[in-house]
Amino acid sequence: MIGEYISINRIIEKINRFKIPGGYWNIEELKEWTYDALSAINDKTVRIGATKIIEIIDNKGKIPADVEAIQSIVNNALKESSSDYDKSRATMHEVLSHIPLEETTYIIVNGFIYTKLKEPKGSLTIYYYTVPLDEEGNPLIPDNRLYISAIEAYLQYMIAKRAFMQGKILHQQLQMLEQEWAFYLPAAINSQKMDIMKDAKRFGRLHNKYIN
Repeated sequence: MIGEYISINRIIEKINRFKIPGGYWNIEELKEWTYDALSAINDKTVRIGATKIIEIIDNKGKIPADVEAIQSIVNNALKESSSDYDKSRATMHEVLSHIPLEETTYIIVNGFIYTKLKEPKGSLTIYYYTVPLDEEGNPLIPDNRLYISAIEAYLQYMIAKRAFMQGKILHQQLQMLEQEWAFYLPAAINSQKMDIMKDAKRFGRLHNKYIN
């Protein structure tokens, strides 16, 4: 049943036993690839809300790897208050400065946000949906055999893809792993429906939300 999770460390342990000639990776890459795989599976029922402040330099900032969908982005930039501002004016100034960014004032490309702020440096508060995380901020994997198999297949494919680009493995080897990922992805997506049907309370909530 989805609702129980396993640590990404269990996935990493298995990947460590899967040897691709010349294939290499680091922990942060595995985490980012795991988020990509979970996003492809796109199980909205396991999303949670999160908040994070990101630094903006030259109107560019790094979006957290665990972002699945953005709710809103708020500009934290505050002009320096002059010494003769009283508390009420400063508070109002702060309120006016903390305004949500419209989509026309920023774009997100390849994990970075590019803004059109007047101040090229500053910070933004980003409200977004993510998957459940453990105490160390690592993604938790739904304890579902097909989810786990799909994520393992995707990580192996990404490692092999890098090795292939470096001429370390043959195209047939890469293609085999790509096909494995293509097999497990729809299976993991379909498993969501099965889990919902098994969970009477959850199925009832969805029934009332989307049918009644």
